[in-house]
Amino acid sequence: MSVPPRLVAALIALFLALPARAAGQTPQPVTLFIVRHAEKGSLATDPPLTGIGRERARDLARMLRDAGVTVIYATQFRRTQETAEPLAKELDKSPIVTDATKPAELAVELQRLEPGTKALVVSHSNIVPILIEKLTGDSVGEITELEYDRLYVVSLTPGGGGTVVFLHYGER
Repeated sequence: MSVPPRLVAALIALFLALPARAAGQTPQPVTLFIVRHAEKGSLATDPPLTGIGRERARDLARMLRDAGVTVIYATQFRRTQETAEPLAKELDKSPIVTDATKPAELAVELQRLEPGTKALVVSHSNIVPILIEKLTGDSVGEITELEYDRLYVVSLTPGGGGTVVFLHYGER
């Protein structure tokens, strides 16, 4: 008894359309590396990074160069753009500019990233804790004006939820 070619084609298409979970594979999480911008030059509205800040940005690039970052987000401000710049240049990626006043919208965008995506997110001391709480439900506390070395690694699991790991990078 032979199986009609149309049935074989339909069965193959159905098998290929099955989710990875059904094939025994666990979908990969989205990994986010979330930082506050590096040291800024002044209290002006849009200051550049200081020399120490530029070195911290280079430290961040060295730390993440082999992490598989596929997308970079930074707010519209110069200090976040300059913090992301060394890694962006090394990976030949243009950062996606986000609105610093809309962390909820950014959280939704990050939750919609494809499984397996790894992203650098550069924001601000008052936004980073809000963003992490929206993504994971975890509170990471306030980031003071003098703290520039925090690196949060957020792992978002497919279907919702996530975990956060807190690290330091660069000189304190």
